[in-house]
Amino acid sequence: HASSATKATIDETKFKRILARAFSVPLILMTALALILVLQINQLLQAAQWVEHTDMVLTQAHGTQKLLIDLETGQRGYLISMNPVFLEPYNKALAVIDSSFAVLLKQVADNPEQARRVEEMHATYGQWIDNARFEIALRQRSENYQAAFDTARGKKLMDTMRGQFAAFVATEEALRTSRSRHTEQTVRNVLLSSLGSSLLLGGLLAFLSQGNIRALSRSYQSALATVQEQSDEIKKSEEWLSTTLRSIGDAMIATDANGKIVLMNMVAEQLTGWRQAEAQGKYITTVFNIINEASREQVVSPVERVMRDGVIVGLANHTILIAKDGREIPIDDSSAPMRDGKGKLTGVVLVFRDITERHRAEAEILQAKEAAEEANHAKSLFVANMSHELRTPLNAVIGYSEMLQEEATEQGLADFIPDLEKINGAGRHLLSLINDVLDLSKIEAGKMELFLEAFDVGPVVEEVITTARPLADKNHNRLEVRCPPDVGVMRADLTKLRQSLFNLLSNASKFTQDGVITLEVARSVQNGRDEITFAVRDTGIGMTEEQVGHLFQVFRQADASTTRKFGGTGLGLAITRHFCEMMDGSVDVASEPGKGSTFTLRLPALVADPKDAPAPDDPAETESPLARENIVLVIDDDTAARDLMARFLRKEGYRVELAGSGEEGLRLARTLRPTTITLDVMMPSMDGWAVLSALKADPITTDIPVIMLTMVDNKSLGFALGAADYMTKPVNRERLSSILKRHACITPPCRVLLVEDDTVTRQMMRAMLEREGWEVAEAENGQVGLTRLAEQTPQLILLDLMMPEMDGFEFAARLHQNPDWRKVPIVVLTAKDITEEDRRRLNGYVGNIVQKGMVSREALLDQVRDLVATCAAP
Repeated sequence: HASSATKATIDETKFKRILARAFSVPLILMTALALILVLQINQLLQAAQWVEHTDMVLTQAHGTQKLLIDLETGQRGYLISMNPVFLEPYNKALAVIDSSFAVLLKQVADNPEQARRVEEMHATYGQWIDNARFEIALRQRSENYQAAFDTARGKKLMDTMRGQFAAFVATEEALRTSRSRHTEQTVRNVLLSSLGSSLLLGGLLAFLSQGNIRALSRSYQSALATVQEQSDEIKKSEEWLSTTLRSIGDAMIATDANGKIVLMNMVAEQLTGWRQAEAQGKYITTVFNIINEASREQVVSPVERVMRDGVIVGLANHTILIAKDGREIPIDDSSAPMRDGKGKLTGVVLVFRDITERHRAEAEILQAKEAAEEANHAKSLFVANMSHELRTPLNAVIGYSEMLQEEATEQGLADFIPDLEKINGAGRHLLSLINDVLDLSKIEAGKMELFLEAFDVGPVVEEVITTARPLADKNHNRLEVRCPPDVGVMRADLTKLRQSLFNLLSNASKFTQDGVITLEVARSVQNGRDEITFAVRDTGIGMTEEQVGHLFQVFRQADASTTRKFGGTGLGLAITRHFCEMMDGSVDVASEPGKGSTFTLRLPALVADPKDAPAPDDPAETESPLARENIVLVIDDDTAARDLMARFLRKEGYRVELAGSGEEGLRLARTLRPTTITLDVMMPSMDGWAVLSALKADPITTDIPVIMLTMVDNKSLGFALGAADYMTKPVNRERLSSILKRHACITPPCRVLLVEDDTVTRQMMRAMLEREGWEVAEAENGQVGLTRLAEQTPQLILLDLMMPEMDGFEFAARLHQNPDWRKVPIVVLTAKDITEEDRRRLNGYVGNIVQKGMVSREALLDQVRDLVATCAAP
């Protein structure tokens, strides 16, 4: 028994040792498989986190792209409509888009390539928003919205951004696909490891206790539950990404490197008419069929261009997409390449959108713009007609009151004179109000024009002072002038300068009693610009700071009490400021209550013509007009006269070319395109008038200013192609008298033809003319005027422009067709505002006439120099 017991003990020990050895191998394998399973589950968790991270990046990218769409839509809507409502989404997006870019950059910090793309997108956005702000500011300053809206820079930058975003999103999509596949493979590995462990456990489970089996089962079930949970999360992420992609507002199609479709969202399906399932694997040209809207010709697919050139390609606004069912849809936007980490092209992303509504909105806006322009034209026509209708009766009121004053004085009826003076003063005051309102209307409509000419400042100041002195004397004020004799010449709108100075002196005279009013003129160089300053100082009532703040507003004076006491409309200073700003100048005011005010008007000595400014996209826009060479062509058969003119003008810095005959002058004018031409009238073979006619008939030379030089002692010949003078109704008797004296005939009686449709005005003008010793012939319109000319040629014609049947412009044109009539000088007499186009129609583009032999050589050359400077100035 002892031996048996010992043997049993030995067998049991041996069995346990064998059992231990038998269990050691599967236990080691189980331990190894468990470690592998733990590592794989950890990899699975990390892979799921990377998929989730990619989803976050894609969400942030699409959110940033949505902000860009809000910015572009708001900016375009505002540029087209000027409606501030469109700036609300624009401003909201602008406030958060930089932080959105920052979040996106932080999310892809682990991926240097994607981080670089985010930085590039942000840099492109910076350029786009700078351009957008510039276009909005330009739109707010200018009625010509096309200057902002048509610029291609903004669209090119937005196309670039769309392409960058498409490439960025495509790369993230590729990463997400790769990570999803990796996650799925990890899940399979976990399941295989779990299956292996299960098989090994099968042999061991029989020897394990029920409690261990339950514990292992719980651990295994927990692992499987974790794997299943991660698998569910992956499926949810894929579903979410698919929903996000299909919810994007723009259509998106992705292709492989060969141009075959691999993905398209719901918007792309709707626009093309192709479903994802049927389009997948087909070439992009099969699904995305586009043509040119105007030519109806096939357009090369942007995907093909990207594959060929490897760059972002944008579609123009005139591209039409032909859907599967034949629908035609206008589209725009861009296509961009997808590249792997090594830069190899792996596919192309095409993003496009339906712009039908935008086209419809633009068409409606264009129609509204045309309607507004038509209304504006009607308004301008109404203003011109009102100018004529209002000034015509005022012409009679002012004219007859002046005539009655003269008759009352001659007949000793002194009691009537004060009343007649009041009538005349009231008429002139009403005329001033009408002129101010019409000026303001033209300014607001953008129809006010500059008529630039060179003139001596000193005589203009004297003329203004002479006009303003009675206003100063009325309130017992002393008017002082400080104008240096060498203040020199300036080039500006003489009429507007004269009116501005008179407005300032009139205001100073009105608000000053028993004081001193000073006009001080100075010339200086400020910030590299030659300027002339006109300062009007008074010792009047002065103004508070609050009153000064309202000073330049239309229909506003300092306050209501000032208006009641001193009268006025509050338009003069507003118009003065507008005039100065048109000439690139300014008006400043300094005032102290009880001590007086100082108004300072600053103007450039050389006012630039706005019509000479280069277009914004002109490649020569950086070149100053002064930098271009000024060529003066001198056409004269007299060798001595040519040499004298050449030496003098070359000293003034001009390049001078000479022509000894009219034929040679025409050839050089076409070849050189000179800045100015001086043209002698009396030449053999082809005289100056024939040359001038040829110059104006040639489109190449028609706009070149011409200075005529004549030996003929008849200045009216100088205006053979145009009007000799202009007079605006109501007629100023002193000015009419001076004009009549200049055109007085040598052997009286002097005959004048008065062409005027208004009966009252004709009667009044006839009385004025007969008082001056002229014999008057009347015509109620241009047609009758031609009949009167055929009966007897007058020495002078007074011509109204606005008449029925035949207006003044047609009359002047018909007049110049007759060689016997074209020498008769014309004085335009009109209530119509003379525009630049009117001046050209009347003057035939003749710059001026200089009469040889009537002045000294020095005076003649000085006059030519000033005229050439005026014509050659920018």
